Amino acid sequence: MRTDFETLLVEQIDDHVLLVMLNRREVRNTTNTKMGEERLELFSGLYVDQEDIRCVVLTGSGDKAFSAGGDLKER
Repeated sequence: MRTDFETLLVEQIDDHVLLVMLNRREVRNTTNTKMGEERLELFSGLYVDQEDIRCVVLTGSGDKAFSAGGDLKER
């Protein structure tokens, strides 16, 4: 499984648990095209080969917001 994403931090924190952190803290983790593509790649890969992952924890970096939604500056 690939873990070197530009907008996501991915870490296996236990035998069957994967932590996925949205990592655009400077814009409160807003979703841009790159983040959408990387999430699609990550979760599509897990759908095909689960690699013994049973639980995915999705969270956001920083302490202000999980995600402020779509990146309006990109749109």
